[in-house]
Amino acid sequence: AMSGLVEGQEVEFNGTSCRVLKIDAEENNCRIQAGDCPPVWCKAWELSGSQADSDLQTVQIHFRSKDSADVEAWHALFGDESVALMGLSNKEKELVRTAFTIQHRDIFDGCDSSGGSCAVVSPANSFGDMTGGIDFVYLKRFGHGLQVQLQERIRREREGELPVGDALILKTGEDPIRYCISAPTMRVPLDIRGTCNAYLAFRAVLVAVRKHNLTACGTDRISDILCPGLGTGIGLLPAQTCAYQMLQAFRQQVLGRHGCFQSATLDHGELVKLR
Repeated sequence: AMSGLVEGQEVEFNGTSCRVLKIDAEENNCRIQAGDCPPVWCKAWELSGSQADSDLQTVQIHFRSKDSADVEAWHALFGDESVALMGLSNKEKELVRTAFTIQHRDIFDGCDSSGGSCAVVSPANSFGDMTGGIDFVYLKRFGHGLQVQLQERIRREREGELPVGDALILKTGEDPIRYCISAPTMRVPLDIRGTCNAYLAFRAVLVAVRKHNLTACGTDRISDILCPGLGTGIGLLPAQTCAYQMLQAFRQQVLGRHGCFQSATLDHGELVKLR
């Protein structure tokens, strides 16, 4: 098997159902056929259904902001002609729209978890200082013990620094928001425009939730993620740029749209483009 593919598997290519006929693992290529059409070769990462994460697909992601401009920017990313959804099959587009809710409300304004627990995302810095931005709102809600817990774990588990692209899941001691996911968008407070830090941070959130849910049961599982803008405050990242980067992380981790060095190099300019 390569990239989760096996010969005979049903996949989608450019929105069309196909069957995998042959796999060239060395070149990461697949020979596929749609119905009676002639077989063609394609790259494994061009196929949907090859690496899709069925567990993460059940997790609901709630983007919340009290800023109407943020909410409007997010809604713009979910239209049929959106560049963020280009190349996805209709089924994948529906998965994206089902997974995300966009809400003009306070981050703590209700959490209807679907059989599990809620986790709120903290777009912190690499040293666990939560005294600024929305992190300070979290401290007022959960208490300063949350920062103590975070900094202790950073020292113990990450050698003193939690880099952008990594995340830690903390217990809040509350229900139903039982967890706080610390996913730095910056090493220290600074302007992150021109970076892919929101992508790296949200990718880290999804990876952390997947690993957590592998061993969690019942209400210990994270079923809902409450997420503010990532880097849109102190980091000055435009809301639509943040949304685009988060959707790219979702495409990779949930839909299995993993690329390679060449495709990442080609796509990087689009990823960091200010919108």
